[in-house]
Amino acid sequence: MYLIFNLLKIKIFLSFVALSALFLACSPPQRSSDRRLDMIHGTWYASHKGLYHTLYFQDSTHIGLDTHIDTTFFYDYKIIGDSLALYKPHGELLNYNPILKLTPDTLVFEYLLDRGKIACYSRRKRL
Repeated sequence: MYLIFNLLKIKIFLSFVALSALFLACSPPQRSSDRRLDMIHGTWYASHKGLYHTLYFQDSTHIGLDTHIDTTFFYDYKIIGDSLALYKPHGELLNYNPILKLTPDTLVFEYLLDRGKIACYSRRKRL
């Protein structure tokens, strides 16, 4: 009887271990868009002279684009796949801006808003 009771405890323990391993294996990893949101947050400076010289990713949903004509445009944004989607304040999609490269110190767009050329930004101000 004692042997059967111990075997039953071992069986319950092994079942618990197997279910725990299955649960951990099935839990979703951090999504790449979440990592991109963490990496894109903050201030970015254009590495070339252009209309949008500074980007301010204020939080996980708001961006400010500072222009050389002393105007700052504010939009809502989402990272969708490899693109930055910009939305007008009332939720209407403005456009998608494909992201070619995003590292902790470099941000490169295929184009940004109405600019039809590659837009490069870094964490350091251009001299």
